[in-house]
Amino acid sequence: MKNRLYSLVASAMCLAVLAGSTVQADAAAATPFAQVAPADKIAPDVHAALAAAPSGGTVPVIVMLTNKVDLRAIAGTTRGARLENTIRALQARANTDQPRLQALAQVRALSGKVTRIMPLWIINGIALTATSDVILEVALLPEVERINLDSTIAAPAAPAAAPASASGPPEANLSAINAPAIWNLGDRGAGIVVANLDTGVDNTHPDLAAKWRGGVNSWFDPYGQHTTPTDVSGHGTWTMGIMVGGDAGGTSIGVAPEARWIAAKIFNDAGTATASAIHQAYQWVLDPDSNPSTPDAPHVVNNSWAYGTPGCNLEFQADLQALRSGGVLPVFAAGNYGPGVSTGTSPANYPEAFSVGEVNNADVIQAESSRGPTTCGQAGSAIFPSVVAPGTGVLTTDLYGFYTTASGTSLSAPHTAGALALLLSAFPGLSPLTQAQALLAGAVDRGLVGADNAYGNGRIDVLAAYNWLTANGYGHGTATATPVATAPATATASATDTPTPVATATATATPTATATATPTAPATATATPTATALPSATPTATVTPIATATATRVPFLFADGFERGSTAAWSGGASGSGLSVTPSAAMGGPGSTLGLRVALSGAAASYVSDLSPTAETAYHARFYFHPNNTSTGSSQHDIFQGLNAANSGVLRVQYRRTSSALQVRVGAAVASGTSYSSWVTISNAAHALEVGWQSAKAATVILWVDGTAAASLSNQDTSAARIETARMGPSAGLTSSTSGTEYFDSFASTRTTYIGP
Repeated sequence: MKNRLYSLVASAMCLAVLAGSTVQADAAAATPFAQVAPADKIAPDVHAALAAAPSGGTVPVIVMLTNKVDLRAIAGTTRGARLENTIRALQARANTDQPRLQALAQVRALSGKVTRIMPLWIINGIALTATSDVILEVALLPEVERINLDSTIAAPAAPAAAPASASGPPEANLSAINAPAIWNLGDRGAGIVVANLDTGVDNTHPDLAAKWRGGVNSWFDPYGQHTTPTDVSGHGTWTMGIMVGGDAGGTSIGVAPEARWIAAKIFNDAGTATASAIHQAYQWVLDPDSNPSTPDAPHVVNNSWAYGTPGCNLEFQADLQALRSGGVLPVFAAGNYGPGVSTGTSPANYPEAFSVGEVNNADVIQAESSRGPTTCGQAGSAIFPSVVAPGTGVLTTDLYGFYTTASGTSLSAPHTAGALALLLSAFPGLSPLTQAQALLAGAVDRGLVGADNAYGNGRIDVLAAYNWLTANGYGHGTATATPVATAPATATASATDTPTPVATATATATPTATATATPTAPATATATPTATALPSATPTATVTPIATATATRVPFLFADGFERGSTAAWSGGASGSGLSVTPSAAMGGPGSTLGLRVALSGAAASYVSDLSPTAETAYHARFYFHPNNTSTGSSQHDIFQGLNAANSGVLRVQYRRTSSALQVRVGAAVASGTSYSSWVTISNAAHALEVGWQSAKAATVILWVDGTAAASLSNQDTSAARIETARMGPSAGLTSSTSGTEYFDSFASTRTTYIGP
């Protein structure tokens, strides 16, 4: 009966649009859009998931909006300028197109029909987890282009661990690509930041720990499982070791040992990744500190994963186009599905990607390395992969301070990413197009004469690429020892830096698996820790629809958990004498050991301030609050404020204790004063409070308590308000009868994105 009802609703929606029905639009969404029948906007796997969902059940989807930024028009004479202009253009497009969809989702969240809202400016889309009727309602919006399933993929396999030893000169795989020759010229990757999108990184490894860039803009876990770099699998630690590893184990293992690293953990601890989390990771890579004015994006991004078995799935094409526009050449493992033809995987087979196949140290192609040609995202057939690199029996970093010998294209790709780090250290500011041209020109031809669909344009040679750049006037210096290869006439993945967007397609998803691996321990180790054995077999992953989803972590405008033991992170400082950072106030979940304790005495205010907001027209703030039975007398006081440039409160969260209950509410400044929601009763315990606010003629303001939309204000005219300062702590409304101690922890803020507990 439920499935029949879904079909009837979908049919009715199509007839309504075809009959000429329209959806009311506000001024921000007045751009005309092509009218497409709503059911045709919904991908087939979403239709299937909706039909299979139980009554009232939710389905995770990614809603793509029609308008796209023409990245070919992005200006900028420097990497930083082009990066900033790319970010601002993408954000401006999203801020124009998304408000109506976000407002609809927030209203439906109040009734429990939407459990996650994740705006994605990098692709002008929103990830939603919603009931079938809401998804069908969203499809009616004319600005919606397509609704795809937020599908999942499995992480690449990790090895079993067993001790051995490592010693000797630079590893043979590094010598094969001439990395030591570049070191001898004085370039070892200094000044360059590399990133991987993988299972995380073990930041305790002696070859990696000191090379993490550090700070709030150097680690991103979209699932919120780890606040510092962590890897429970090992795969991401392998790939990072090849890029930047040193010689702590008695051998040189990293291509660019003086480069620094950051990382996005796209696979959760259970070993799966969602499409929306990968989109978030790419968005974070472009702007890790959520400030477009600071060019803190990595120079190099390695991707040793795939979103499908051989074939074409364009889910992430817009992300890769944005990276290239921002100055980053996306490096991808070609896949381990050879030796058949056309066995490349996505996104490696996009024209925007630089794909890497696997050879051994003798330059022999390995059977599992995926082959071309490819037509994915382009009009004609193209050579695939772009190049090949060593990936067989490669020694690299592993968990628990160990080392492992692993094989597969997952290991080949970071050789190329590391080579780019060396080149960018020697020749700063190279465009993605020039980076690709240099690697292709320097590649040593193998296999058939000229480019072919096994070896691509050849095995990478970083010294030859260096020489090509020097010979073509990039002017760092002149090196000898290896002749410069001739640039091939057909160079995949480098025709243009920002190809025209291509419509997305649907497909199944599987990881770029790696072959078996033999772990080893550092030569200097005196103890042999026992590591948990993990499967070394290549997994087969399938797309698995998710019935429910929790809110994921997002890039922050500002965040602080007081773990440095003070309030020093707060740019506006601390006010009042009752503040202290103590273990007793810790409430922020795993990894939280300190929090803010506020001892109240009468009407004296005590709070911390953040000056990060800049004339914000949309703002989210989340913090943990424990009322500790604090007495408020017959009044109430603000425990959070958003202030305008004149230090007047435009957004408030208030607390009071009555004779029978502890309560919170949200308030927003409007033309006639301040409008307040109803009171929400909470327990005498730690609670995650989040407030979402916007400046608009008919704004919605929402207060979440422990991840549930508990109170809201609708149709409020907040259009004159802007937020310039945030205050957390008892700041206004205190009286002489106020007494007690309140606790605060784990403050986080974003411009538009729900944060969650």
